[in-house]
Amino acid sequence: MALFGAQMSIGCTLCERGNSLKWKCLTCKELLCDDCNVYHKKLRATKDHVVIHIKELNEDKLFQAEVITCRDHDDACRLFCMDCKFPICTTKCIKLHDGHHFETIENLRRTLEKSTKKLIDDIEIKTKSYATLCEIEDCEGQRIKKELSDRKQCLTSIIESKYGKLKTDLCNIYQNSNKQLQSVNDNQLAKELREKQSLLEDVMKIHDIEELVKKFNILKKEVGSLSQQIPDLKRMYFQPGHLDIHFGALNINSKCIQIRDISSLHHIEIVRKIKTDLEDVDMICLNSNDTTWIGGQNDARVQLIRNSSGRLINQIKTNFSNGCVISDKLYMCSLNEKSISIVSLDGAVFQMKDMQPLYPLCIYVTCNKDIVIGATDELDNYELNKTSRRVVMTINEKGEVKKELTVDAKGDQLFVKPYRCMVNEQTNDLVVLDRTSGGSGRIVGISVDDDVKFRYYGRSSDELTCEFNPTGLVFAYNNIIVCDYSNHALDIIDSEGKMLKCINIEINGVSSLCVDSLGQLWIGNRSKKTKAELFITTLK
Repeated sequence: MALFGAQMSIGCTLCERGNSLKWKCLTCKELLCDDCNVYHKKLRATKDHVVIHIKELNEDKLFQAEVITCRDHDDACRLFCMDCKFPICTTKCIKLHDGHHFETIENLRRTLEKSTKKLIDDIEIKTKSYATLCEIEDCEGQRIKKELSDRKQCLTSIIESKYGKLKTDLCNIYQNSNKQLQSVNDNQLAKELREKQSLLEDVMKIHDIEELVKKFNILKKEVGSLSQQIPDLKRMYFQPGHLDIHFGALNINSKCIQIRDISSLHHIEIVRKIKTDLEDVDMICLNSNDTTWIGGQNDARVQLIRNSSGRLINQIKTNFSNGCVISDKLYMCSLNEKSISIVSLDGAVFQMKDMQPLYPLCIYVTCNKDIVIGATDELDNYELNKTSRRVVMTINEKGEVKKELTVDAKGDQLFVKPYRCMVNEQTNDLVVLDRTSGGSGRIVGISVDDDVKFRYYGRSSDELTCEFNPTGLVFAYNNIIVCDYSNHALDIIDSEGKMLKCINIEINGVSSLCVDSLGQLWIGNRSKKTKAELFITTLK
C-alpha cells in the first residue's frame, strides 16, 4: 500500500468524507484527518489517547504501530525516559520524571534502527574484508621471508668476500714476516749476534775491572747496532664484528611493552579479573590466539581458557610443575612421567624428552628454540649433599644436551631447587628462581659465560614481615619482576641483581606472573577460601 507515494488514496476512517489522513491514534489505532483529530482530542473517552502525525511513522508501521501501556497507569506511553530507561505516559508519569531527558518512542526507535543497521553494515564490511586481510597478511609474510632470504644471501656474499680478503692479508703478512726473518739469516746477522753472545760470556771471566768495563761497553755498542737491524714483529689477533646489528630486525607496528622509568611506578591497577575453578594458578602461558594455558598444582590440572571471557576450552589432568609456550605449543614439565611434554591447542600430548631419574621443575624456550630446564633428584628435600643433583640444563629441539649448570667456580652447588627460570633474550643471561626451603628462596643470575652474576635474597630483613618467598618471575620494563608470596609484594630488580623498587599489592597469595603483548602484567594467585583468580593489571 503506497500511502506516501500517492499510488492509492485512503480517506479518513471516521468522517468518511474522503479527507486526507494526517494523524494516527496509537491507543485506538484509528486513522484521522485534521478535522476528526480536533474532535478526537475533545471527546472525554479519547482526549487522553496518544495521537501522532503520520510522518512520524514509516509506511509499514502506519497500520500496525504498537501501543505500550504505562507500567504504573493504564494510559498509553508516548515518551521514553532516558534517565530511568523505561517508557512513560504523558498524563501522570511525566511530572514524576521532572528534569529527566525524554525521547518520543518512535524517534528513539528510528534512532536505534539506524544504529542497528550501521552495526550490521559494519559487521558485513569487516566480515567481507577479513578474507582480503588474510591474503594481505600472507603476502606480507611471504614478502618478509623473501627479504630475509635476500638479506642472508647478500650478507653471505659480503662475508665470503671479507673472509677471502682477510685470509689473503693474513698470508701476505706472514710472508713478509718470513722474508724479514729469512733476511736476518741470509745476511749473517744472526751469526754475528751469536758471536757477540759468546764474547759477552768471555767478558765475564776477566778479573781486571778496568778491562772488564772497557770490553763490556764495546760489545754493548756493537750488539745495539746489530739489534737495530732486526725487524720489529708485532702480535696479530682477530677482532670479530657484530653481524646481528648489520643483518636487521623485525619491527612490529603495534602497541607493545614500553620501557618505563621504574621510579615512576608506585602501584598496580587491576584492569580485569578472570575467575577460575582451580585452587591455585601456578602457571600462566599466553598463546597468540586470545587463549592462555593456566595450571594449578594442587588440582593437578592444566586448562586452556579464552582470554576475553575466561571460558574453559580444554583441560588436561596431569601432575605438572611448570610450562612455557612457543609457537602456540605448551612445553610442560610432567612430574609423574619425569619428562618434558609438548601440548598442542587441541589437547594432544606427546613426550619430547625423558628426564629420568630427575624431576623437571621449570622450563623456558628461547626464540632460538633452545630449551632451558631446571631439575632435581628429590622433590621435597632441600638438604644438599655430595650426591645431590640439582641442575639447570640447555637442550636443543632434538632433546640433545648442550650444557649443564650444577656448580659454581668454587665447586659449590649452584641451586637447591630450581623452581622457575627465564632467559634474557637481549643478553642471553639466565635467571633462576631457586627455592631454598618450603617458605623461602632466592634469585640467581647466571651470565652468558656461565658465571654467577648475582644472588638476590629479597629486601633487607628490616623491611620484610616474613622471609623472602619468591614464587614467580618475569622480564618486563627491561628489568626482572619477582612476586613475593609471603610479603604480598612485587620486587623489581635490574639485570645485575640490584633492588630498584618494591610495590606492595592487595592480591593475596601471588603465585605466578606473565606479561602480555600490551605490557599488562598477569598475576595468578592461590586462595585458601575461594577459587583462584587471574588478575590482568598495569603498573602505574
